[in-house]
Amino acid sequence: MQENKGNIVSGIFGALIGGLIAAIPWIAAYVFLNLLSSLAAILIAMGAYAGYKKLNGPVNKGTVWIIGIITLIIVTVANFVIIPLIYLARDGFALNLTYYKWFFSSDELMTGMIKDYVISIIFAFIGVQSIMRNIRSDRGIEDPASYQNVNEGISDIKSVFSKYHAFDKGNAISKEMVLSETGNTQLFRTLCAQRIIRRYRGNYYYDERAETDTFYRTRKVVAYVLSVTAIVLVITISLAILIVVLTE
Repeated sequence: MQENKGNIVSGIFGALIGGLIAAIPWIAAYVFLNLLSSLAAILIAMGAYAGYKKLNGPVNKGTVWIIGIITLIIVTVANFVIIPLIYLARDGFALNLTYYKWFFSSDELMTGMIKDYVISIIFAFIGVQSIMRNIRSDRGIEDPASYQNVNEGISDIKSVFSKYHAFDKGNAISKEMVLSETGNTQLFRTLCAQRIIRRYRGNYYYDERAETDTFYRTRKVVAYVLSVTAIVLVITISLAILIVVLTE
């Protein structure tokens, strides 16, 4: 078996972004619907792992600890920083340290938030448990042969794109054409996640610069993740405003 390699720094960054995006439904339900949607906390670990892989984090024995710690951090920050600040902003208070301290001055409120925090932590770590099988699979434990010849697999996939001169948007080819000649779905997805294989109007092309230039590849992935984050935030904020207006 061969552990798949990657960039731990970009992986952690991706996990933080993915976890925060996945935390949005939980935060929105808590603040705007006065509903502790503990089940939504399960999604945080899943989002963190998805973001971790998206930015090419190495999947190995320590991955579950990384995801677990990041999940704990996100739930903690969301519960004791983000949610209180949203409450204050919603009710028209200035976002400063004085009002932040005042928010926690009520023993009843603090007790309630700690109770909700503990429940959310429990469900969040149920999410961590649920991704352990995915981590084992991605490490190649359940199918070791799929990771034994990664470089050879990349060469095979690249040869298909070379055959059709699919190295730019104008010559993009379908996913089916690639997989019909290689059959390596897992590697295809990995290269897509790393933005080495790029999608354009439903078809795909091979970005040779992304293959050799790590900085360029990371920049493309970060830009993609940030754009998705921005879209999710805009939708969430719009829905939150709509809910507030309708409930006034």
